[in-house]
Amino acid sequence: DIFSTGVVLYELLANRKPFQADTLTATVVKLLREDPPSLDEVAPGLPAQLVNAVTKSLAKEPAGRYNTAGEMAKELQWIRQALQSADPGTNVLDETRYASPTQP
Repeated sequence: DIFSTGVVLYELLANRKPFQADTLTATVVKLLREDPPSLDEVAPGLPAQLVNAVTKSLAKEPAGRYNTAGEMAKELQWIRQALQSADPGTNVLDETRYASPTQP
């Protein structure tokens, strides 16, 4: 689901879990009641568009998240393309792999 994908992206980008606590119960309480620490504070230097995409995927209310995984994938692909267009000499994202959304 979108939220779980957001959690994984947060962990990959920040090198830490978005909801950290000493016990499972405390972790669940944080997950239900608190927003994770701001990604741009935990991992400074990330592109704002990427931070916004991850933040949107971690919205507490499902209505605040992407409607579908395909919509999220398109947004992440757009961010990748925009970053490469902004600095064509950068090869940092060349190794990014993603699946193309399939149409039912």
